[in-house]
Amino acid sequence: MIACPVCNATNQTGALFCEMCGHRLPTVAAAVTPPRAVAGGVQCPTCKHIATPGEAFCDECGTPLNVGVAAAPAVPVAPAPIAPSVQPAPQPSYPAPQPIANAAPSCPSCRAAVIPGEAFCDNCGASLLAGAPAAPAARPVAPAPVQPSYAPPVQAAPVVPAAPVYMPPPAPVVPKPPVAAPVAPAAVGIQSLAGFVLVTAAGTRINLPAKAEIVVGREDAVSNNYPDVDLNPHNGLADGVGRRHARIFVRAGVVQLEDLDSTNGTTVNKQRLQARQVVNLNVGDEIRLGRCVLQWQR
Repeated sequence: MIACPVCNATNQTGALFCEMCGHRLPTVAAAVTPPRAVAGGVQCPTCKHIATPGEAFCDECGTPLNVGVAAAPAVPVAPAPIAPSVQPAPQPSYPAPQPIANAAPSCPSCRAAVIPGEAFCDNCGASLLAGAPAAPAARPVAPAPVQPSYAPPVQAAPVVPAAPVYMPPPAPVVPKPPVAAPVAPAAVGIQSLAGFVLVTAAGTRINLPAKAEIVVGREDAVSNNYPDVDLNPHNGLADGVGRRHARIFVRAGVVQLEDLDSTNGTTVNKQRLQARQVVNLNVGDEIRLGRCVLQWQR
């Protein structure tokens, strides 16, 4: 219990203001027990936990350990020290709560609950004898703002677009015909195979007809095949010459040879041709149709 220093009224422990006169009550500082140095560390004064030297607070209860360490008693060597029994601190006794018939009154200033009959609030010290505070005056109602009046919008006359001015299309530009460059006369080349010969390995000369294209092969009446150059008299069948083996023709003034997909193949200057491959022929070239060797001469 705490006695008021003004009116000597008795107040509950922990009250900040006197219940009778409203005077602020003095606060009683709790005595701080410094920790005690023991063997192996520092003993907490609250829970008696042995803390490591140098720690600022107890690891178990959080009590400050840097208040001042009491001198450590002499540590006996034989038995380990027995920690003294801790008596629980006496708890303050409070009167039994009285039933409240109506709702508990509250302080008009801080709204804290107060005991009926108290003259001042325990929490803020405000007087409780003046009665309930007067209801606050009603706030004046601001007048509604006056809406400004606006003149109705004037409908603008519709804008009539001007009639489009007709512009005649420009006259088409007729391009001038390009002037053809003079064409130089083409060089006159070989026009036909007249004058060319195929020389066999035996030295026989086979004159070619005056045509721009001939077929070299073997004559066969059964299949109604009659090539321009028949190699049957020159051992063509034994040498593997086909009925339509190769084609010799003139194109753009140049004599050319084409393999007609023969079975035994065509070789020019020891270069085997693919099926339907075309090569140029020059005087002195060696032609092999299968195993039949011919030479292109003029």
